[in-house]
Amino acid sequence: MVIINPARLAPLLMLFQSPFPYTVIMSSAVAADTMIVLDAKAFAYGLGAYPKIRTSIDATLHYEESAPQPISTVGSPNVSAAPVRSTYQVASVALRLILDAAWVMRGSQIAFTYRRQLWATSSTATAISR
Repeated sequence: MVIINPARLAPLLMLFQSPFPYTVIMSSAVAADTMIVLDAKAFAYGLGAYPKIRTSIDATLHYEESAPQPISTVGSPNVSAAPVRSTYQVASVALRLILDAAWVMRGSQIAFTYRRQLWATSSTATAISR
């Protein structure tokens, strides 16, 4: 199994004969200069029986994806997070979904994690195909 950034799929497929002999999983959580190769049989996961879904009409939400902060922090000076919105003030409903999940590699079955100049030379392709 190969896990790569979606931007690296085309260069990877050009190095190998068709069809590609391994399962490819694309994830934007993997850096563009990183490729992870692992034994799929050694990967174990489990999910909860059902998701927990909650609704709220009076929640305060912080609309920051990259570095969310507490809504307010006492200090000198006091700090408030931004942008913040109250679902009560804008007549909205907030949904919260929690699904328990766990995963583990049974043994040390990660073949390698490779970074920098992915698939730049034919010698790299030879190393990947082994």
